[in-house]
Amino acid sequence: MKHVFQCYFSILKRMPNLALLEPVLEGLSKFAHLLNVEFFEDIIVTMEDLVDKQHLNILDQLHCVNTVFVILSGDGQLLNVDPSRFYRSIYRLLSNLPFERNAELRRRQMIVLSRTVDIMLNERRKQVPLPRVAAFIKRLLAVATVMDDCSAICILSLVRSIFIAHPKIVCWVAEDESGGGTGGIFRGDINDPDVANALGGDIRGELKMLVKVRKKLNVDVPVLNASSEDSI
Repeated sequence: MKHVFQCYFSILKRMPNLALLEPVLEGLSKFAHLLNVEFFEDIIVTMEDLVDKQHLNILDQLHCVNTVFVILSGDGQLLNVDPSRFYRSIYRLLSNLPFERNAELRRRQMIVLSRTVDIMLNERRKQVPLPRVAAFIKRLLAVATVMDDCSAICILSLVRSIFIAHPKIVCWVAEDESGGGTGGIFRGDINDPDVANALGGDIRGELKMLVKVRKKLNVDVPVLNASSEDSI
């Protein structure tokens, strides 16, 4: 594997065309847990340079961030690395997910996203501040309202796992129901979960929209199918 990783690094440093870059990032994301410690810092620096490049598609950016967090959740925990930038990158990317029209590519995005967010928020729960967790929950729920059924189910399953990993966040939901909260206004237009003031808002709007959208799908689709059968 060492020779494979050396090939990956060589390609990344030369900044090749996308035809080579995509499989390299996917390979690094998949096998990052097998990397030797000697490669950790170089890989993280490289991912920092790549993750926000405009020529990268969403899946490639997800692979970049996943690679970093796989490293930081393993032997790379001792590295002096502030991963805040990567949290911001994923938070920003969430808003772009609904615009992917290719079903297969969207499915692959959801797989990598779920794996990455699980590491970022659940496995690293002791290092993640509650306002950041709340911001991710709000944006994930908002995205789920406009995604297809399979993607929405995947996101809701992910949100459920976040609530389980962060039991203190349940108090935030309870405050929503009682009309409480920490005060202030949630800034959904800011792509930084740490300053979006998610705890100052609530998730009632997102939950109501989810119920409305999913209920509509469950009711209307069978009706349309029945009408089609009658017409045949």
